[in-house]
Amino acid sequence: MSTSSTVLKYVKGQKARLLYFRDDALVYRTDNGFLFQVPAADTGSATFNAVEDAMTLMRWIRKQVEANNREMARAM
Repeated sequence: MSTSSTVLKYVKGQKARLLYFRDDALVYRTDNGFLFQVPAADTGSATFNAVEDAMTLMRWIRKQVEANNREMARAM
């Protein structure tokens, strides 16, 4: 499965809920259970709500999907 199709699975029709802030990162979980971080350094002066459309956070979801894929490839 390509990264693009995997990312769409996590953003299409999904909400992302803020779980907590730790180690300079906002940690969100999508409705389908995907966990990802938004580094505070990437946020600038933007406002991040407790619940966001996952599509809005696609940049960071994509980064997490790519990191997960690299980790899985390394484990094989």
